[in-house]
Amino acid sequence: MRVLKRGGSLVAGVLLLATLVFPTTFSSPVIDGAISGDWSGDEWILDDSNTDSPWQGNEVDDVYLTWDADNLYLAIRHSLNNNGIVLYLDAGTGAADGSADVSGLDAWPRNIQFSGFTAEFQYGKWNEQGGNFYHILNGTTTDDLTAQVEIATAGANGETELRIPWNTLYGLGAGAVPAGASLKLVATMVGGDDTGAHDSAPDNASVPPADVFGATLLDNFYVITVDQDSDGLPDSGVSPGMGAGVSWNPLTPNPNEFVTITITNTTQGGVLHWGVNGIDGEGWQQPLQGYWPAGTVAANDVAVETPLDGPNANNIATVTLGPFTDARQVVRSIDFVIRWDDGTWDNNNNTDYRIITDLTPQPGDATLEFTEPADSAVVTGPITVTVTASGETSVEMRADTVLIHSGSTPPYTTTWDPAGTDYGTVFLQARAQAANGRYTMAWRRITYEPIVSHEPAPAGIKRGATDNGDGTVTFALFAPGKSFVTIKGDWNNWDPNAEVMNHDDALNLWWKTVNTGNGVQKYQYVIEGKKSLADPYSRDVDWTVDGQENGLYQNAKSVIDVGAAPFVWSDGDYVAPPHNKWVIYETHVGDFSETGDFEGMRAKLSYLAELGINAIELMPPYEFPGGQSWGYNPAFHMAVESVYGTPDQFKALVNDAHNLGIAIIIDMVFNHMDASAPLYQLYENDFAASPWFHDQTNPWGFPDMDHWSTDTHDYTRDVVEFWINEYHVDGFRYDATAFIGWDTNGNGVASFTQAARNAKADIYNMAEHLPQETALVQQTETDAEWHDTFHDQMKANLREGQFEGSFYPDLDRTAQAIHYNGDGFATASEVINYTESHDEQRVIWEAQTNPNIDYNAAVQKSRLGATVLFTSAGVPMLYHGQEFGEDTE
Repeated sequence: MRVLKRGGSLVAGVLLLATLVFPTTFSSPVIDGAISGDWSGDEWILDDSNTDSPWQGNEVDDVYLTWDADNLYLAIRHSLNNNGIVLYLDAGTGAADGSADVSGLDAWPRNIQFSGFTAEFQYGKWNEQGGNFYHILNGTTTDDLTAQVEIATAGANGETELRIPWNTLYGLGAGAVPAGASLKLVATMVGGDDTGAHDSAPDNASVPPADVFGATLLDNFYVITVDQDSDGLPDSGVSPGMGAGVSWNPLTPNPNEFVTITITNTTQGGVLHWGVNGIDGEGWQQPLQGYWPAGTVAANDVAVETPLDGPNANNIATVTLGPFTDARQVVRSIDFVIRWDDGTWDNNNNTDYRIITDLTPQPGDATLEFTEPADSAVVTGPITVTVTASGETSVEMRADTVLIHSGSTPPYTTTWDPAGTDYGTVFLQARAQAANGRYTMAWRRITYEPIVSHEPAPAGIKRGATDNGDGTVTFALFAPGKSFVTIKGDWNNWDPNAEVMNHDDALNLWWKTVNTGNGVQKYQYVIEGKKSLADPYSRDVDWTVDGQENGLYQNAKSVIDVGAAPFVWSDGDYVAPPHNKWVIYETHVGDFSETGDFEGMRAKLSYLAELGINAIELMPPYEFPGGQSWGYNPAFHMAVESVYGTPDQFKALVNDAHNLGIAIIIDMVFNHMDASAPLYQLYENDFAASPWFHDQTNPWGFPDMDHWSTDTHDYTRDVVEFWINEYHVDGFRYDATAFIGWDTNGNGVASFTQAARNAKADIYNMAEHLPQETALVQQTETDAEWHDTFHDQMKANLREGQFEGSFYPDLDRTAQAIHYNGDGFATASEVINYTESHDEQRVIWEAQTNPNIDYNAAVQKSRLGATVLFTSAGVPMLYHGQEFGEDTE
């Protein structure tokens, strides 16, 4: 397996994601009174209408924000006709300075009050003047800090820019900010002293009409965190719009508030694909239907989709969510991505967007707190649940969505029996209403667990599902460190509580013998009540949703046909030819025949036999996510790919091949697995806990298997033994072994090649080890390697150019390539010679990359290459279609 695959991507049907543009360094615009040229689009944080002011000719228009290591930068585009602009900043210092009422200030007193905002700094500019920057010490006193900042303005109708040192805001020294520092700001257009705000960015509903000069209450602000990693330094690489022009306000909404999400710089519509409570670490939850804005539809079990409003003439789209005050679902986070009309997605660079709610009671709200059980308590039976409250008019308590207590007078306590509740995480949720009509929400997470029986497993138990022949099945799962596992399936109506697995402490194995009854049974394991997974040792998998192939791990179901008659083999007399006599044909089940399945290949076995082929190397024929792949993203190593057919159909293919004198080789991908594999999903990136995976990476981005782990040795041993014993295969081609490695202590490639040899003495172990290393054959049970020297030199010769370090003409290297001992191998069976494989283009296509070689000459080159292939000392391998001169890229 090379990094690039011929004919397209490694996995078909990959979701295309919109490209996100994030600043990769700090930004330091020039303070010259001109925004154009040195402010980027993702620093444009507010786009206020230039016609929404009641005083025509006086407008707050655009606001820009960015920063570097030492300074905060702000810019405002505005129009003034004998009026002023005031920009208010809440730096979130936590100090006792600032004021929520600026009507009594000694500089720029205006009849403006704030809710949820403390004005700590203000910049005021009148008409043509440059303006001043002030620290607001309290409700009456300011300190003029203009000398510490840099200001440039283009006049009354133009643009104003400011550079404000972080030390001016926080006084912690150059470049230092409080850990986790956030900023809030609002820009306002004002008249003379004691007037209110008559335009604001962002918009505020209380801005009065032109002839009203009373007080203005501002409660809508732009908010951004400048130190997300809480290291006391302003973050670099952060978009002020929170990524590709996406922002929301308020930053941390209270359950009683609406939150508006704004997307700037967009030219197409779309939907907000969203769920809630992803912050809990157990995946998104679908929001209650009462939380859905108009036009919202369910997207799946965990998300809904709400249409965006816009984009408007300024290329801005918005959507408003909330409030979130239903006691059946306390919302701790709002998680979302954007699906655009053209089918692309904005998923915040694969991290999703997350709005964290603030459940802290506001002035006038009731207080509410759980006192028992303890947070994160583990319960197995009835418990007492208690909350305390003050300032409340009513309280209700729920276990998940189920009401367990309500009342208007204390004590607020009840006994809750979890019987009938699914095992796993349970959220205790409470809501208190105050006299002001607002709600306070509280929650506590506990775990409801079954009582696990610790007893020895039956002697000789095997992992996976074993049909005992009497209508019972013994299930066994190796999942160290898990507190409990249950089984749900067809026989128990998919009840996740019905079958609690026993634990064999000596084997560290979960097991359970269940009377399923005969017939086809589908099942999943439920891990600690949280995650439903198919069996990693599945022999058959149903991975469909509504009849369509799927790739989400939770939709894969293991299949066992209990009591089914065994397949009747008739290949008992078959003996594979000596390895040095093999003529290998590499092919892909999905591409080989018109039907693209085992039966289609089986029907053409006589064609291959007539060609002189005596060994078929199948690209990975085991289960992968989705309906189309070359198989190098395996999810189940022991389950044949259901798109290709059933286990018995694969057995029939092998059986017929053997009866025609043809061996079967399986392309085995042990370097990595797909992230949808249950073996990976059991622990995901908790590599310290995972028996099989580690934190090393590979060029393809898949979870990487740890072949120095004895648990991985056990797994790969079970896999090769299964294919040999269950399917009678004759050889393995091991993919990307250079990335696996080996040693002389039985690790890496040495482990699974030895296991295969132990299971079948004449197994042919082949490694795609590029470049080849003779030591791999000498020090392990590897029998042969793909002959990289032959391949690369032949490609260079046939195209009359160069190929991956080989050059034409190089007769010495050509002589080295055409005989196995040229690279130090001992016998012809130790090298697999080839000129084409799934990893590159056809010879006919490659030859024509030389402008001096036309199509007819390229065909002759292909024939020449085949002649050399079959007359060189080594085992020849053809790639399907090569025999009739396929010429595609």
